Amino acid sequence: MKVKTPHGSAIVKAIAEGSITWEDDPDFGYQVAANLPGFPDEDEDLLQPRKLYEGQGRGDEYRKWVERLRKERREFLAKFPETDRSIVESVS
Repeated sequence: MKVKTPHGSAIVKAIAEGSITWEDDPDFGYQVAANLPGFPDEDEDLLQPRKLYEGQGRGDEYRKWVERLRKERREFLAKFPETDRSIVESVS
C-alpha cells in the first residue's frame, strides 16, 4: 500500500488544523494517528504500522522487525553508559 496524494493532503490539512487524534504505539511508545479527519477510512492502516502489517497477514514479520530494532537500539545505547537508565529502559 502506498501513500498517495489524497493521503498526504489529508495529513497536511489535519496537521494545520490540529485535528489529529493520537494514541501510543504499543511497540515503540511514540504516538501514531488514531484518527485523522479526511484520511480515507479504507486506508487508515497506513497510519499505524502494526495494523498495516497484520492486515496484510505479515504480523510475524512485523514482530521480528520490532524486536530487531529494539535490539539495535539497546546495543547502540550500551555504548553510552552515562545515558539515563530511564531512556535505556524505554527501548527495552
